[in-house]
Amino acid sequence: MKKQIALSGIAQKAILDCYLAMKEYMHDENLEDEERFYEMYDTCEQQKSVIPNRIYSKIKNFINSTLAPIVFENDTVYAACYAEDICYQDENGHYVVKKEEDIKTLLLRYFSKTLEIEEKLDRFAADELYPYLVSLKEALN
Repeated sequence: MKKQIALSGIAQKAILDCYLAMKEYMHDENLEDEERFYEMYDTCEQQKSVIPNRIYSKIKNFINSTLAPIVFENDTVYAACYAEDICYQDENGHYVVKKEEDIKTLLLRYFSKTLEIEEKLDRFAADELYPYLVSLKEALN
């Protein structure tokens, strides 16, 4: 059983709001969009003043190390999607799928990687945020 850590209801709601913003971002069809990333980041940043520093720093580190690369290092994060076995880069730097049936492979790799990142978010929430939210969960029930 995870240890409960007492925080004010306002701080708990702010932590939950950060998690929900990250979760919503992971479900956005514009996941690689810089503007969409900054909307999520700003939502969490607005909660900073009510979340204890040690907790907020964990949230910010997770965003910077796990979610930011989706936008700013997309070719690296999704490298398997752009592997030479299914596509190549044209003279304009755009990726072109070699065969029509490779589109399924590309999509499978893309969604598998996205799901892997989302599962990492859920593990982060369970391991790092849940102990702070237990009493909020109990208050909501």
